[in-house]
Amino acid sequence: MDKIYQLVGRVRRFIEAHWRMVLVTLSMIVVLQQCTINRLRWEVEQMATRPSVIMSHADSAAIADAKPNVVAAPDTAVPDSLSLHVPTEADTVREAVERSVPWVLIVIGVVLLGVGIYIFIAVRNAVFPFGVSFRSKLRKPGQGQVAFYVKVSNRSPKSVEVTSAQVNFVMGVGQVRRFRANIPSLPITLQPHTSFDSQINLTGLIGANLELFQAKAISMSLVVSGKTHTTLPHAVAFRQG
Repeated sequence: MDKIYQLVGRVRRFIEAHWRMVLVTLSMIVVLQQCTINRLRWEVEQMATRPSVIMSHADSAAIADAKPNVVAAPDTAVPDSLSLHVPTEADTVREAVERSVPWVLIVIGVVLLGVGIYIFIAVRNAVFPFGVSFRSKLRKPGQGQVAFYVKVSNRSPKSVEVTSAQVNFVMGVGQVRRFRANIPSLPITLQPHTSFDSQINLTGLIGANLELFQAKAISMSLVVSGKTHTTLPHAVAFRQG
């Protein structure tokens, strides 16, 4: 179980550090998947409506043995430009790919442009998680000590108000115990391109509420400019001695 918690922690830290790349990658995957599905559906419909010519072995033998009634003129040859080309399945697939590639590139370009515009607007207006972001850790500074570290960063050109915070103990599915976080610096006005961090010692709170030893994860919620945002949950496994 400890290895699972460690793996979850690594994944969570990676997402917190590279959330922009993860968001853009997921958006591109969804768009490409939808384009592929639509293209395959269109190909199936085209193949279903396309007439096909099936020639049996007996028919081909009869055609080979048949003697034409028309006498071909001597020294007359069929020019290469008039030769009949029967498109194969490979030719059809290649043509379909050549037609679909420009549309896929256009869609990808539009999606990337839209994501870029949204991120730019979000940063300008201090929208979470682009203009304002959180970074949190669950620490054990000493024997039997539990502390929650949180850092709030304002990347936008606007000032934001961080008014209050609360600690959330996830007890199970749909069961959360919430407590007001004692952060002396709050409320605070966070100036553009600045940040502040704080560490809240949870040892006393957990000791006074023994049922919190059954918590599965801990997160923190902060009110920024009138809106409540919650950090990613940190898995915990308390051991009562």
